[in-house]
Amino acid sequence: MQPSSPREDGGMLIEGQLILTIDGVDFALEAGDSFQFAGKSYRWHNPGAVPAVVLWVISPPVY
Repeated sequence: MQPSSPREDGGMLIEGQLILTIDGVDFALEAGDSFQFAGKSYRWHNPGAVPAVVLWVISPPVY
C-alpha cells in the first residue's frame, strides 16, 4: 500500500505476530514491538494462528 498523501504511521503490536514489510524490507514483530515510518510503501500479514492485535496510529488523520 502506498499512502496517497503525506503521513506518518506508527504503532505497537499488542498480541500475536505480524510481518510488516516497509519498502520491501520485512520486519518480524511480536507482542511488545513497535514501529514507525513515514511516506513509505508497506504491507502486512499475520504468519501465525493467533489473531494479531495492533494499535496503529496515522498522522494526520486520513478520515
